[in-house]
Amino acid sequence: MQLSIPKIPEPLIVWEKIEILTSDDINAGVYTARIEDFVEDGMEITKPEILKGEVLLRDNCNVIISVTKSDAIYHFRSTIHKKNVDGIERYVLSHPVFVRRIQRREFARVVYSTPVEYTLFHKMYKENQEWHRSYSWDISGSGLLLETKDFVKQDSILLMKIQLFEELDICLPVLGQSHRTLLDNQTRLSGVALIPTHEISGYENNLPIGMIKGLSNSFSTTDQEKLISFVFNQQIEQRKKGLL
Repeated sequence: MQLSIPKIPEPLIVWEKIEILTSDDINAGVYTARIEDFVEDGMEITKPEILKGEVLLRDNCNVIISVTKSDAIYHFRSTIHKKNVDGIERYVLSHPVFVRRIQRREFARVVYSTPVEYTLFHKMYKENQEWHRSYSWDISGSGLLLETKDFVKQDSILLMKIQLFEELDICLPVLGQSHRTLLDNQTRLSGVALIPTHEISGYENNLPIGMIKGLSNSFSTTDQEKLISFVFNQQIEQRKKGLL
């Protein structure tokens, strides 16, 4: 079963993962759930599980639903209702009202510094290859602007350990590809796009992916959702401070 919504190229489907935000500020409670069914008065979902936040989810409260699709993130307005059916708790979201489409590039310029260790990943990769210590200048749901101590050529593949990812429980290390290089007051920078799980197989013919434990499954859809959620909350915080 599925639900088509105007302006959304992909329908909502059963067992799709959603995030529920109790408000649109930094204190918002962030919950995760899955769509169980589409019913006459909306969408029936699994019991929401809290991820973080201070504003708790209440019966009949207005919420923001966040859904990640292949091209963008979509936000909707809805109201959550808790029902008791034959002694079983049921959670129903009223029919979602489209709010806006958030393109992934909107996340590209959220200023955030986190320590990063990186090394060039090439055909001759060895475990004792030197790791360089640096940090990010900004971060997004799909990449980061990384200060590089040496010259990193465009299209270079980097193996990275990112401290923020460890804090978000995102599996490390991750792969990234440098798509642009620039110089800022003699500081070398590289725009690195993270390589998601479903694309890693395309690099296996040229890179010894199997030499790194767990690398073939790194930066999964779940990992990216964690990063997107973090960036979204950073945007809210920076807007409140007048930085965006």
